[in-house]
Amino acid sequence: MNVGIYQKLVEQDFIDYAATGGQMLRIVCTDLRSTTAPYAFDESKFTILETFLGFCKKYNIKAVIDVHTTPGIQKNFDGVFWSDFTYHNLLIGTWNKIAHKYASTYLDTIVGYDLLNEPYIPYSIKNSKTPADINLLYEKITNTIRKYDTKRTIVLEIPDARPLGNIGLIKRVSDSQSLNVPTDTNTIWSIHMYESAYFVFQGMNIGFPDSGVTFPGRSETLYWDKDYFKKLLLPLKVCSNLYQIPIWVGEFSCARWLGDSFVTNPTLTDKQILANRVNTDKGGNYWLQCALEIFEEWNWNWCYYAWRESTGWDAEKSNTSQKDETKYASTPRLDYLKKYFAKSKTIPFPDWFH
Repeated sequence: MNVGIYQKLVEQDFIDYAATGGQMLRIVCTDLRSTTAPYAFDESKFTILETFLGFCKKYNIKAVIDVHTTPGIQKNFDGVFWSDFTYHNLLIGTWNKIAHKYASTYLDTIVGYDLLNEPYIPYSIKNSKTPADINLLYEKITNTIRKYDTKRTIVLEIPDARPLGNIGLIKRVSDSQSLNVPTDTNTIWSIHMYESAYFVFQGMNIGFPDSGVTFPGRSETLYWDKDYFKKLLLPLKVCSNLYQIPIWVGEFSCARWLGDSFVTNPTLTDKQILANRVNTDKGGNYWLQCALEIFEEWNWNWCYYAWRESTGWDAEKSNTSQKDETKYASTPRLDYLKKYFAKSKTIPFPDWFH
């Protein structure tokens, strides 16, 4: 699962996570630097990161460090970052600090470095050697990390490439063609899965009201079901198989209150699935089920979003009521995730990450 250094987590939160059987946390690191010039490091954030890493080590939880924000792209995943090498150098400097700091510490805890969260880049700038060239940026950061640390896995998130300034729904799964095949052999590609946004974000107070969209069902002029999921993700699967680059789904989720039921009969048609539900069940847990079944079938590893972060993603809370903020020891979604956690314990690390 994912946790953020902005959360006020304490040791008990890590104890409880370990008790679910979860083996890894992606630690979301926001504002490791000041958001204003001269963009000094915020050492208090590194202190929180160290605290989290200490708890992970104590309770045998693996950790991936994710640099979630960096000067130049704090807002809307867009901005001057992709037009000025100054901001690249700041991010490279952040990774220089992280790699130097942790190369010889937390050796059995930190397993990966997620270089940049959800890059949102100008379209058709591949290999241009300009600030809009994400391959150049990834290469520089990788080389910086490898000066100190040759063992941790490098995580390259697949970008959303579009004309600069064209703000819209972020498409996190469709632009693998923007990336070069990595020369570093301990590198994986990562996607985030929140499709269709008009379904998964319903009621999340980020511009997506309760629209009545169901899964399966029609959203964004398309019909979304498990078959369409596969069609959407298939180009990435082809690239992954062709170039032997493992895929890690670093984030995926849908609002917890969108329905608590799963489908146990794989022969049911979409029409039958919808007919068997109560009217208030929009298919949230079935969306989760379809995503996980595809990831598992294709041997993609994954990291649910999130552990005790936003109430909208919290698997410990009601799967049917947005207003119910009670934490339950058992919910259908949490129990479903635990089933997969238990399965992963039979696979030797790091095979389940790679």
